[in-house]
Amino acid sequence: MVLFWAKPFFRDENMTLSNRNIHKIILPFITLAIFISTLLLLQGCFQDVVGPMMDDLSATLSTNKKIYKVGEEIEMTLVLQNKTDKPVDLIFNNGQTYDFIIKKLSEDKEVWRWSEGKFFIEILLSMALDPWEKKTYVFKWNQNDNDSKQIEPVTYKIEALFKSNPEVFANSVWIRVEGTKQNSEFETIQKGTQSGYKERDSLVIKDQDEWEKVWSLHTSNLDQIPRIPKIDFNTEMVIAIFRGEYTTSGYYTEITKITESNEKIEVVVTETNDLKGMMLDVLTYPYHIVKLKRSDLPVNFTYKQIINE
Repeated sequence: MVLFWAKPFFRDENMTLSNRNIHKIILPFITLAIFISTLLLLQGCFQDVVGPMMDDLSATLSTNKKIYKVGEEIEMTLVLQNKTDKPVDLIFNNGQTYDFIIKKLSEDKEVWRWSEGKFFIEILLSMALDPWEKKTYVFKWNQNDNDSKQIEPVTYKIEALFKSNPEVFANSVWIRVEGTKQNSEFETIQKGTQSGYKERDSLVIKDQDEWEKVWSLHTSNLDQIPRIPKIDFNTEMVIAIFRGEYTTSGYYTEITKITESNEKIEVVVTETNDLKGMMLDVLTYPYHIVKLKRSDLPVNFTYKQIINE
């Protein structure tokens, strides 16, 4: 009986189950079983497939000081540590291992990046860290921004990271750069009380054409015009102070100090009114003209007055 009914069951094309239909039903179940088995096999090594988890690593950033003078070298230390008792492998997409970024804190604006302008080999690299191992990187920054200019004296935020896949970020560090003024050396070209430049004025002269015009006006009261002093405007500039017209003697002007900071050049002008003693009824035009090292910083003038009666 069993053989009798089995024979027509497999040969009857009108029956719902045939060899072809059986294959169609069983094959998806077999595929699903293989997929699930593969996932179970990968579960134990999933961390090795996608790389280390963030909790496995720590990155710590520090600086040697918190407050720096303008131009003072800033030492940054970045430490990467494996925090587990198992080896950890890091993968890098190119030759760059780490990066430092400096941002102006008030604007959160980047002013410098260690990797700026650098080229790195395009190759996959790996780094192995043994259990609890640390790797330390130290870099000294000279306070020049991405355009090779001295940064201004304000507060900055330093960021750092390791350029692995995935990236590992360190804590941020805040530092302050404080400006210090330095006296600038200057040389007097001429100083006196008789000038053809009759208006009150303060001038910063940085090119030959302007210098010739000012000198011509300054010496216009003389019968014989002296030769114009030679200035190398590639490395030097001229500052000229004219106090204007006075109807008597006893009035003087002098550049007494020039200081330079990261932000500006400050020129201190002392104006003296010597009103004691005999004063001559003569027109005077006090002036002081100096030359100093050329700078592109803005120049501010501060006036102090001394009255002797």
